Amino acid sequence: MRKPASVYFFKRKPIVLKDRYESWRGVANLSGFTSHERLRVEWMGLYYTVAKGDVTLTAKHFSISRKTFYKWFKRFKDSKDFDAYYTSYA
Repeated sequence: MRKPASVYFFKRKPIVLKDRYESWRGVANLSGFTSHERLRVEWMGLYYTVAKGDVTLTAKHFSISRKTFYKWFKRFKDSKDFDAYYTSYA
C-alpha cells in the first residue's frame, strides 16, 4: 500500500488573509495615493471598524466636520475604481 503524497512533502503554511480594511491600506500604498488620499482611506477604515458606523466619533477622532466626512464617504462609496483595485488585490 502506498503512502499519500502529502507524507513526502513539506506541510503547507496556513494562508492568513488580510481583512478588507488592511487590504484597502495596501491598495492605497501600491496605487501611489498621496498622503491626503491615504488619510481618507484611514477615515473609512476607522468608520467601519472602531467607530462601528458612528460618523460623529470618526469625525472627532480625525478633527474634521461631519459634513466633510459625509462628502468623502459618498465619494468613497460611489468609487468604482477603488472597488476594482480591492477585488484585484484581495
